[in-house]
Formats: sequence, C-alpha cells, structure tokens
Amino acid sequence: MGLAAFAFASPALAQDAEDEEAVVTTEEAPEESKGIVVTGSRIRLPNLTPTEPTNTIDGAYIENRNFINVADALNDLPQIRGSVTPDGGQSAFGQGVNFINNFGLGTNRTLTLVNGRRVVSANTPSLFGPAAPGLQVDLNIIPTALVKQIDIASTAGAPVYGSDAIAGTVNIILDDQYEGLYLNGTTSITEEGDGFSYRFEGVYGTSFADNRGHLQVSSFYTQTDGILQTARQVFRDEIETQQNTILTGRINPNLPLNTSATDGVPDTVLFSPSRIFALTPLGLIINGPGGVTTAGSDVDGIFNNAVGAFQFNAAGNLVPFNPGTRPLNTNGTANGIRGIGGDPAFQFSDFGQLTSDLRRFGANLFLNYDVTDNINLFVEAQYYDARADELVQQPTFNSTLFGGLSSALTFTLDNPFLNDQARGVLQAAGVTNTFTVARANIAFADLTGFAETELLRGVVGARGDFQLGEKDWNWEVSFNYGNTDITDFRQDINAQNFINATNVTRNAQGQIVCNATPTTRTQAAFAPVADARCVPLNFFGDQASAAAIDYIVEDSASMSSLEQVVVNANVGGTPFALFGNDVGLNIGYEYRRESGDFRPSEFDRQGLGRGAAVSPVSGSFELNEVFGELYVPLITPENDALIESAIVYGRGRYVDNTINGGFFSWAAGGSIAPVRDIEFRGNFTRSFRAPALTELFLPRSNAFGFIPDLCLPQSITAAPDQQVRQRNCDAFLGAFPNISRPQIASQASIPIVSGGNPNLDNEQADSWSVGVIVKPWFLRNFSLTVDYINISISDPIASLTTAQINSACFDNPVFDTSDPANGNQFCSLIRRDATGEVISDPQNPGVTTGFVNGQSIDYEGIVASMLYASSLENLGIPGTLQLRGDLNVTLFRQTNITGIAPVPTHGTIGDEQFVGQLAANYLGKNWGFGSVVNYTGEGLFSRVGRTPDAREFDQLEDFVTVDFNVYFETNDNFRLNFVVNNAFDRRCQSYFGFCIPASINDAFGRTFSASVTKKF
Repeated sequence: MGLAAFAFASPALAQDAEDEEAVVTTEEAPEESKGIVVTGSRIRLPNLTPTEPTNTIDGAYIENRNFINVADALNDLPQIRGSVTPDGGQSAFGQGVNFINNFGLGTNRTLTLVNGRRVVSANTPSLFGPAAPGLQVDLNIIPTALVKQIDIASTAGAPVYGSDAIAGTVNIILDDQYEGLYLNGTTSITEEGDGFSYRFEGVYGTSFADNRGHLQVSSFYTQTDGILQTARQVFRDEIETQQNTILTGRINPNLPLNTSATDGVPDTVLFSPSRIFALTPLGLIINGPGGVTTAGSDVDGIFNNAVGAFQFNAAGNLVPFNPGTRPLNTNGTANGIRGIGGDPAFQFSDFGQLTSDLRRFGANLFLNYDVTDNINLFVEAQYYDARADELVQQPTFNSTLFGGLSSALTFTLDNPFLNDQARGVLQAAGVTNTFTVARANIAFADLTGFAETELLRGVVGARGDFQLGEKDWNWEVSFNYGNTDITDFRQDINAQNFINATNVTRNAQGQIVCNATPTTRTQAAFAPVADARCVPLNFFGDQASAAAIDYIVEDSASMSSLEQVVVNANVGGTPFALFGNDVGLNIGYEYRRESGDFRPSEFDRQGLGRGAAVSPVSGSFELNEVFGELYVPLITPENDALIESAIVYGRGRYVDNTINGGFFSWAAGGSIAPVRDIEFRGNFTRSFRAPALTELFLPRSNAFGFIPDLCLPQSITAAPDQQVRQRNCDAFLGAFPNISRPQIASQASIPIVSGGNPNLDNEQADSWSVGVIVKPWFLRNFSLTVDYINISISDPIASLTTAQINSACFDNPVFDTSDPANGNQFCSLIRRDATGEVISDPQNPGVTTGFVNGQSIDYEGIVASMLYASSLENLGIPGTLQLRGDLNVTLFRQTNITGIAPVPTHGTIGDEQFVGQLAANYLGKNWGFGSVVNYTGEGLFSRVGRTPDAREFDQLEDFVTVDFNVYFETNDNFRLNFVVNNAFDRRCQSYFGFCIPASINDAFGRTFSASVTKKF
C-alpha cells in the first residue's frame, strides 16, 4: 500500500579488424585449428562471424571504465534500457538484483548465458518479486576479472538456446585459461561524498600434467553504500505536477492560470514544494473540528473552512498545522490531497532512495584436463552470496485515504494517552466526544527489509573432436545444475496486535491498559481481543514505548528457491563441401528442468499484517528439445568468383514443454558481399518465451495498484481518442457527481486481486533484420555495421495492470452510458462504492486482474556500430588511436495488451528515439587516456494529446554526458586507472533554477573512481 507521486569504453587494437564485428580487443585471436564459435550458433568453422546484429564489449572496456559490476557496463550501452537494478525503490521480495533488458522489451525476454550455457535464475517466483515473471539471470554473480567479452546478439538465440531469447541473447564469455596471478582493487565515490563502493578480486590459474590440465580459481568481494533521495536537493524540492489554477509555489511564474481545456494554457504545471497534507509522521486531526479535510468544498483544506487545523508534535501536544495552498479545479473546488507550501507533511523524498546497500561475494573454479589428444574433461563451479538492503520505504498508514486496516483511527476525548494540552485544544475547536487521527506510521515498523541470496552452480562435461570421412567433427556433453536460495527478512505491523494496543483505558489502579471491550473502537470494523501480552500504544506524537512497538511489530522471513537442471549433448562438423567450401552442421538434444518455490512466512501467508495475504507459489516444468543448424558458404573468397562471398544458413529447434506442449522455433538467413568492402545480411527468426512459474501457478493473491483519473480535463486532452473518452467520462461523472477530483485511487494505492493462469500459451515472436557491414579497403581497421530490426510479439504474457484495465474501460467505443460503473467488461473489473470511488479494502479488493495472453508488442529499430583503430606512428606520436561508436534508433514501439486504444511510446521519456555513445582512446606504451561521450535525444512526454493545453512541457531537451579515464602501467605489471564519470555533472534539465523531475538522468552526479591492478 502506498501513495503516488505526480511528477513528471575503452577497447584496444585488434589483430585482424576485418574479421571482427562491433568489437576491438586487446587480446590476440586464439589459434583455432578446428574453428571458432560465435554467439547464436554452435557450429565451428574457421573465420566464422556473427550472422545477426551483434554488439560486443571486451574485458578492457570494463577495466578501463572501472565498472564495479558487469551490469553497469551493459546498462551503459545505448540498446539496453529499462533494466532492473538496485537503484530506486525495491520489491518486497528479491531486492538488489541486476536483470538486463535488451531494447526495453522486458528483462524476461532477454536470455543471459555464461560461456554459451544457461544459468539458474534469481527472480523470486512471487507476485511481489523484483521483475516481470521469468527466468532472468542476476548479473551480480558475474566476476568482472574473468570477462573476456560479452556478446549481445539481437533477436538471435531461440533456435540454438531455446526459450526467452525474443529480444536477443547476452552471452558472457569468461576466461577459463588464465595463467598466473591477477589482483585488483577498485573504489568509487560521488562528488557529494556518498555512494562509496569498492571491489577486491583475484584470479589464479596454472597448468599441470605437462599442460594437459588447467586449474583456475577466482574470487571477488564488493560493497556499495546506498544513497537516500534526501541527499539530493532535486528531491528535497518536492516538485510535482498539479492543476494550473493557483499562483502559490509555481516554478514558472510567467504562465497564466488555466481557465478551460481549450484556452491554450497548460492544464498542469510544476509546483514546489508539493506535499500530501492529509498525513503527517506524528499524526494530525482530520475530518472534524480542528482538523484538515480532503473534501473539494473545503478549498483551504481545513474542516468546514474553520480557522485552523492541528497536528501532534513529538511530545504529544497539538500544535497548529498549515496544509498549504490546495490546487483548484476549474469549477472552483479543491483538487486532490496535495498542499503547496505549508507545514512539512508527507513528502516523497523522505521515503525514496537512489540506490540500495549491496554486498556481494563470489568464487569460481574452472578445471579441465585432456584425457587424450581428442577428449577433454571440464568442470565449472560457482558460489555466490549477497545481501541487499533497501534504505527506506513508505511506511504503513492510518488514513482516510485508505480503507480497512489502514483507515484512520477514532479516539474519544477521555483517551488516557491524550494529554491535557491536546484535550484542551480539541475542546476549544469544538470537539465534544470523538476525533479522528491520520498518520504515516514512520516509527512503528521498518518495512524495507533486506534480501540474502545464495547461489550454487556447477557444470561437468566432456568435449572432443574426431574425423569422419576425412572431415573434422566435434562433440560436447554437459550436465549443468544450479540452485538459488533467497531469504527475505522484513517487518510489518501485526494488525490484530495494533488494534489491541490502540484501544486503551485505565484500570482501577489508574494504569493505562489495553481494552478488549471499548465503547468506541479506534477502527469500527475491527474488534480488539484480550491478550495478556498486550502493551498499550500511545498513537499521539512520538510517545510510544519500546515495549508497545515490540508488541505491534512482527519480524518475518520468507524463502525462495529456484533450481535448474540442463543436460546438453551436441555434435557438429563438416559433413561435405559445396563448391569447395565446407558446410557446417550441428545437431543435438537438450533436457531442461526448471522449478521454483516461494514460501512466504506464516505471518505473511495468513495476511496478519497490514498488507494483503501473500500466497505461496510452487511449480516446475520440463522440456525435451532437439535442435539443429546448417551453415552453407556458397561462395568464399577462395572461390575467386564474381562476388566476394555468399552464405546461407538455417536453424531449427523443437521444444516439448510438459505444461503447454510443443513449439518449433526456427531461423533462416544469409549474407552476400559483392566486393570485399561491403556485405549485406538478413535473417528471419521465430522465437518464443514459455510462461514462467509465477504466471502459471500463482494462486489468487492480493496486491496493490493505482488507477489514473482519466476523466480530468488534461487526461481527456491526452486521450488516444478524445471523443470516446469524453463521452464515457461524461456518463461516469454524471452518475457520480460527488467523486473526488482527482479520484482517490489515483493518489493512494488500492487493493487488487491477481492470479496465475495455467492455460497460458507461449509468447511467439517473428523477428527479422537486414543490415550492411562496411570495411573499406582504403581505411584499414575501420568497420561500420548498420542493421534494421523488426520484432513482432504475439500473445505477450502480461498481468493486466490497473492502468490498462482503466484505459480499456474509458477508451473503449463499447460503453453502456446508462451503467457507467459497468460500462463494459473492463469497467466491471473495477468495483466502486456509491460515490464512484474504487473500493479500498484488502479484505474485499476493488480490482480483479490476472495473467493473460495479450494482443501484441511491436518494435522497430536501427542499431549501428563503428570501430576504428590506427597507429599514430606516421604522425610522429607513439601509440594507437581507437574510436568506437554505437547508436540505437527506436523507430516504433507499441504494447497492446487489451486490444483497446493502444498508444505508441517510441520517442517518449525513457524510450528516446536516438541514443548513442562515442568512445575515443589513446593507448601509449605504458599510459593512455580516453573519453566516452553519451548522447540521449529528445524525449516526449506523450505521443498523443500534444497540445498547449495538455501539459507544461511537450518534450525534454537532448543532452550529453562525458566520462574520462587515464591509466598508467609500470614495467613490473602494476596498472593504475582513474575515471571521472559524468565529468560535467549533467543531472537534469534546469527550469527556473529547479530540475524538471522527469528529466533527471543522473541523480548520483559526478563520480570519481580509481583502481590498481597487479599481475604476477
């Protein structure tokens, strides 16, 4: 339950750049007498290159940027957006994870591999988990010191690796052949002096048995200190968008006031400070004499427009309270629950964080041994342990904004905890018997909690090669096992104990005791019970005893376990030659079992706290899969033909899932190079994502959500079809003329009920791309790749959100104006009371939703990469210049779940159309420096309703951030590297001396880091 805020690389020179795509590496290419393997294929052939759009970063890129975490390196790339990170608010269960999101299509639609193999997920199978349900891999587990390179193969992977590779495959290739000892220490801190982070890591590798075997062990430890929003002025300013009907607190004093929906003046503008005046941390009087009120008729926010309102101070005294200036509707009534200015009340910066505390420890082992010249045995083992702590979270509430257990408390004047001063103030204000108190219960329970994660993973297998018919063949068999255990520790208020403790009286000895039979209950619908352990709770100010708080607070621990078993066997080779060119083939079988188990604490399962009851989730599925691929080089340079090369390939994978049956994934494509300098390529892939455990097996469970008020004037202006929404809203407001404006459910969360669906179909995606690779002969070590990508997902699995249901209700041409509360099937999913407000009662949730197969998700974009490396010796400068550029252009994006009035979102804030990165580096003999320039294009607030009446801003400005690094190397293998990120401290778009909240790009600000490395 909560409240809503209204606010808007350094690569190095390649040995043969002509054989590389979108990567420049410091390492010499390994000798591959039997061929090489690229991400998206298991075929081994000499000179094999990626056949789909593939972007690659190497270990040097990560090292030179001093990234503490591999996830930070990937999230810095233009095509990655919307990833799940430890930044910002965290989930109730499984906090602190890093899930990657290619093209912003969902973290559950990007497949993450390590050395081409699956990894057990760390996404807790709960409705209250950190991300959309799926088998996402936590990048926190990856040791940065071992990273050789990371391939991001867009749209590729499903026919080769299986489910989840709709947006692409991220393949993290780790070095398992390191020789010697490597030690590194890295630290960073913001210019503000907070956010301190450090990492220690080491790698040791050695060969044995006359180089037939190799052993490698490594470990890392990292610590990141979290940062609160209150540490940054931009959040302390409490800037929000409110109705443009008052002058107080406006950021832009030059705009006229709004008078109608068509006057050419923005309906809403920015104000500061904007707070929720109906809540204070120590309690305030509400909806009665001496109190505040959210009623629209009381424009000053004071009950019946009386002369004053009062709040409790820490000592339990009542002191005057100024609710601030309330924004008005154009009809003169007050709007919502916000007050501009006034006394500090509930403000969001007090309950927000920039990032969490995160501690990580990991250890890895790689062992391989050549049993014969043609058979190699290998072992991989991994252990990971972490703790993530969210620093702050919204507390529990007792307020008129909520119903049920979170409703405001009612007391009588003879309450023994009410001191004489407070009683006198209430009597002077006109209270004769009872009064009501609303409060944000900051001091009563810490809801943030923390998560501890432990992961174990092991791979054992054998691989080898042989000759058949004088042709080279290879094989591999592996067993992959992984297990993740997540323990979430959290606090909540014990609902019954709270009721017991707040109903109090005096006994015959004059002592304050709990009262199981009060004449007036603090919450009329909930009765106290006799409990010998009960300790009376003083609800007024900061007077509650430690014993009382211990009585009402409950500690709990919930457990999640995820297990993965994968058995893979494949064989590949060159069965024949066509026109003298070896044809590549690989076929194989894979068995996979995924199981998950979420076990909430008994306290949470029974719903004994303030939140909804949390249901356990348990389930598993098995897959039997056969796959094969064929790579046919029709023409190669060795053919001395009219064109340089021509290649075609095909891949297929049949999957039999024990839950939803069979599916065939396939891909076909090829490339043609008329001349050596230019190559055209294209492919088509049919991929899929199987339903996740939570999507399939979640029991009917309570959650919380917000419902936007689509009938406000500015909301109608921004509608995809204004006439349809206006007609439906007119009927709705006509039936419920006394509803709050905006509706309470748009400002304070309401209970909803959701559940899994065992009848879900697979998501299916048809993706295709066409592109060009340019490597001009006259510009050595230069390459440019440009690819157009089109991804169309049918039957996308989604849990219908309250916003989607509400839009499908009011934006629907089918609407019964005679019964607007049940205007269509979507409206009927939202239950309302007699005033039209959404029912807010956890015991009787107002909205029913669940997981469904939606209509479609469509994405179009362009990805481009440029690489250039050149010696500067001809200019008389020792060393090498390197340039790398990446550009992502989002041409179209639309998510259509309900089939009603879908709205494209490409080019909007967070999904800007143009995002690019340019890196320039100088590499000398024992020192070097570099810079990375990041560009983010203009961002629209919306693609619809772009009129002067709709909002204060139509779009945000484009911007640039710049990072620098310099390093020094010594002759005894020491390396020092210094980095300044966001060197010019670009944090947001400034507006009349304030930051536009929606424009915040880097709340951390300028950051400094240093690392030292020693190799033995």
